[in-house]
Amino acid sequence: MFRGFITALIFAAATAQAAGTERIPTAQLPDDAIPTHYALDLTIIPEQLTFTGKATIDVQLKAPTNIIWLHGRDLKVSLPQRRETAS
Repeated sequence: MFRGFITALIFAAATAQAAGTERIPTAQLPDDAIPTHYALDLTIIPEQLTFTGKATIDVQLKAPTNIIWLHGRDLKVSLPQRRETAS
């Protein structure tokens, strides 16, 4: 198995690019990427309608893939990143 250390923001970017080639999940996400750890660094100001921050998710991949789906409606992604590590 492959273990990927993938920043959550890349998921949203991949979703937008993949929409033309693969069906977008409308309910439960596929189980191709299994989250194993979350690290969140969020700045939330109650008086504002938006928030900023960084989310990093460790995942275990069942097989190599070009697409990883994430629930992230209305997120604005500014710097998607992906890092891979051998298992």
